Amino acid sequence: MECSAFLLFPQTLLFPEYEKSLEKISSSIVVLNLIYTESRWKALFSENLLKRVKFLNLFKLLEKSFPVDVEELKKELELVKNWGTSFRDPENLRYFSQFKDTLREVLESLTPSISLKVKPKVENIKPFLIALCLAEDFDFEASEVYLSVKNLKDRYQEVFKDKVIGEDLVFSPEEVPKGFLETDLSKVYAFDFFQVYGLNTRVSAWKKLFPKIELPFDKLGLLITDEALLENWEEELELKEEETYFKLFKATNNLGSVLGFSKNTVLEVIFLKING
Repeated sequence: MECSAFLLFPQTLLFPEYEKSLEKISSSIVVLNLIYTESRWKALFSENLLKRVKFLNLFKLLEKSFPVDVEELKKELELVKNWGTSFRDPENLRYFSQFKDTLREVLESLTPSISLKVKPKVENIKPFLIALCLAEDFDFEASEVYLSVKNLKDRYQEVFKDKVIGEDLVFSPEEVPKGFLETDLSKVYAFDFFQVYGLNTRVSAWKKLFPKIELPFDKLGLLITDEALLENWEEELELKEEETYFKLFKATNNLGSVLGFSKNTVLEVIFLKING
């Protein structure tokens, strides 16, 4: 690997299933730290892996040209999340669908600093920060659901790994949900836990933020998990190395310019696989 550091992109959080694959990467792993990013990594990954992860505070990188009040951002983020939660109620959804213009006006009055409709005197980056924070929330909650189901399945197998002699009056095999013991949980729940949801929104948000920051690395690479990005950059990459746990690509041109970096050059891309 030519690059000394690889930036996780476009997400800021990975599923713990990637830990074994991350251990095979010799370079540093760089993560842009949003509000809760580092604490969430600590909740999901081992201390040994965390020693190799460099967390860069995005708000400090933006501080000189675009200072952000993090506490204010937290409040606005919670406000947006609460509104989103209210739309899960069918009655609320039915009501607001009849008064769309009123709803839009209320939302914009509550969160003027993140409205894309209002033209601010200076460039407004909060909508993009909110989008990335919400995406990370989604990833973290999906990780928790995945781990809970996985632990339940592992516990079930542990309890019933030995054959029961005679008739079990407490438990019946028919009580196990269909597909519960399926290894690939995505098949059971019709939900791809490892897909990067909102991929285009995340990429677009970073393209707005990357020109405003400079990362402290001479040679920077990207760490990705979504094959759609490989397809998008097909003409920009050539396969350099393929291992059990990852594929290493060399950028034929500076990929940083494609992503909006003005001061960093992106030379390589690692596509990470899950447990080989």
